[in-house]
Amino acid sequence: MGVGTSVHQSVTQEWLMSESHRIIRQLSSLISVTREIVITELDNLDNRAQIEIVRAIAYTRDYLVELASMDEIAKMCVDKKTPELDNMQRTMKEALVVCYKKYTVELDKICEERLKLHNDAIQLKDQADKVVEDCMRSENRLACLHKNISALAANVSALAKKIDCNFCMEYKVKRRIIMKLLECDRKILQKVLKAGSSIIGDVKKCIERNDIPEVN
Repeated sequence: MGVGTSVHQSVTQEWLMSESHRIIRQLSSLISVTREIVITELDNLDNRAQIEIVRAIAYTRDYLVELASMDEIAKMCVDKKTPELDNMQRTMKEALVVCYKKYTVELDKICEERLKLHNDAIQLKDQADKVVEDCMRSENRLACLHKNISALAANVSALAKKIDCNFCMEYKVKRRIIMKLLECDRKILQKVLKAGSSIIGDVKKCIERNDIPEVN
């Protein structure tokens, strides 16, 4: 009976030690995964806006280059309107960034929550490390481990679910935001094309009048 009890205790203690190490490994993994930066493709909105505006305005610039190649008068007319085109590019880019940022505020909340979860994982791992260390020094390791491991496992499981929920929410928000950003792109593109058409029209009128404007 005594031998059987001893073997049982040995097996139980071995399992509890294995479980404690599993918990610590899982917490290390949770710490690592919550360190990841939220959103990659939406990080640099300024750069995204610049790319979209340059792309949108490319037709107007290419058309003006063709007009400028006609003769000296055409070149002077184009040169006169080029600063207006440059200013429009800056203005439209700023407007596009403002539009983007209206829809990316939700991500800040996700980032804040993930940072909190990251800190919770660190705190829980410190707690788990201390529990194992204390139990190893305890006169009754089995009782100590048995008393603490179940609670730790439950806390880790609850934290893991919260982290999964955070990543799931990030995915949903990203999808929704990307659709909104595309809508921003579409609206700005319409404005750019309209403004570009107006500039091209002014240049053509200048050329037709053989009006050589004074370039500032």
